[in-house]
Amino acid sequence: MVLISDFCEGAPLEQLFGAARKLVESGVTALGLAALDEQAHPSYDKQVAARLVQMGWHVGAMTPGELATWVAEKVRS
Repeated sequence: MVLISDFCEGAPLEQLFGAARKLVESGVTALGLAALDEQAHPSYDKQVAARLVQMGWHVGAMTPGELATWVAEKVRS
C-alpha cells in the first residue's frame, strides 16, 4: 500500500498510528511517500513519519521519477 501524504494529521495521531500498526501486523508492505513543495523539496511532518518508520513503514521523499525504483526496491525486500 502506498500512502502519499504530508503526514500532518487532522485527527488524533493515535488513530493514524493504530491503523498504521494494524496494516503492518497484517503483513501489508506499507510505503509512505512524503509530500514535496513547489520546488520539489520535502514538506512533511518528520516526527509523524519517524513514528511510522519505527512501526515498520517505509517512508521516503522523492520526485515522481524516483518513485518507481523506490517502490520496486521496497516490495522486493
